[in-house]
Amino acid sequence: MIVTPGHIYLHKKSGRRYRVLHVGLLEKTLEVHVVYTRDIIPVDGQPSFTFSTTDWIGTVWIRPLDEFVDGRFVEV
Repeated sequence: MIVTPGHIYLHKKSGRRYRVLHVGLLEKTLEVHVVYTRDIIPVDGQPSFTFSTTDWIGTVWIRPLDEFVDGRFVEV
C-alpha cells in the first residue's frame, strides 16, 4: 500500500477514520513513520462524534510505516 498525506484511512479494529498528515523518518534509526490524526468529518460532511477521553480528538499519532500498511488500515 502507498500511504499518501492528506488521504483518509480506516482503522479496521476501531472503525475510526484517520487523515495522514506526513510520512517522515525517525531521526535515530531513519525508520519510516506515518504521522496521522483522527478525521472527524464523515463523507456526508456532517460532524458525527462525541467528546470523551477515549476519542483523543486533536491528538497526532505516529506509527511505523510497516505497522500502518500491515492490514490494520485501509484507504477510504
